Amino acid sequence: MLIFNKIKLIYLANPKTGTTSFEHAFRSHADLKESRLLPKHIPFRRYKKKFPQIVREYEVIACVRDPLDTLYSWYRYRSRPTLRGHPNSSAGRSFEEFFDEWCKPDPAPYADVGASVGFVLNERGQVAKALTLFRYEDRMALSSFVAERLDLQSVPSANRNVSKKTDPGTSLPLRNRVDISRPKFARVREIYETIRFKV
Repeated sequence: MLIFNKIKLIYLANPKTGTTSFEHAFRSHADLKESRLLPKHIPFRRYKKKFPQIVREYEVIACVRDPLDTLYSWYRYRSRPTLRGHPNSSAGRSFEEFFDEWCKPDPAPYADVGASVGFVLNERGQVAKALTLFRYEDRMALSSFVAERLDLQSVPSANRNVSKKTDPGTSLPLRNRVDISRPKFARVREIYETIRFKV
């Protein structure tokens, strides 16, 4: 999360959407003391509950990623060697197994992750209208938007925490590898497709 008091802007860091790179690029322009008062990945509904007045006075922005791509990113992240032996580790499991476990009402710890859209929902389970949202695939639009608001001459960039492109078993598109009609995922996908992204 980054707070820009000068331009009344709040960036909420949705996990698996390039948050580390964005924060490294723009943190020198943010009010870091206030930005660090809360958890980095605090979702919108929790932030609004804690600071309703600020949400009314500031523009709040975030990035949202395709749900299936998000789950695959979580799967890869949790299969890293340093997590082996931990309940959250997905090492030794296929993405299909990870997806099937995630689809359960009460998934095991290794698959108990968010699918991006939950981060931007309000208390009624709907996409919050108070948010300005950007596609993960178009992160440059997000950076350009903030740079313009800050009146910067150029768009800062910083590639941090980027996953290596050595994915096992990516010969088939993800949607051909799992059952995307499963109720839990279908609901998440339905919400994602209703989002009106900033372009």
